[in-house]
Amino acid sequence: MLAAHRCGGRTSFVSFARAWDRFAGARRARRATARELRILEGRLEATILAEDPLDLAAAIAEHDALRAKAPPHRDRCAWLRPGRRSADDHRALRRLEAELEALRDREPIV
Repeated sequence: MLAAHRCGGRTSFVSFARAWDRFAGARRARRATARELRILEGRLEATILAEDPLDLAAAIAEHDALRAKAPPHRDRCAWLRPGRRSADDHRALRRLEAELEALRDREPIV
């Protein structure tokens, strides 16, 4: 898919999924079997080996250089982890608790 994209072709993961389902004979969505995953892995490795030799050391060095130039990464999932709360989080939580308490104290509307 990447090679097609580089040459101007456009494809999506949906088209790959449909082609794979036809190859595997799947009639509905399901997890790939261990055999199917081995086949896919083998095909991907064969495709990579058929291309020009890769200089992985150069690719890793280029990646490291790009990461060094990039701004610091902010952990976008920190709010999901317990125990990592900021002062803003505590203020927001207290405000929500106060609003919930106020709603509990109200008379039910009939």
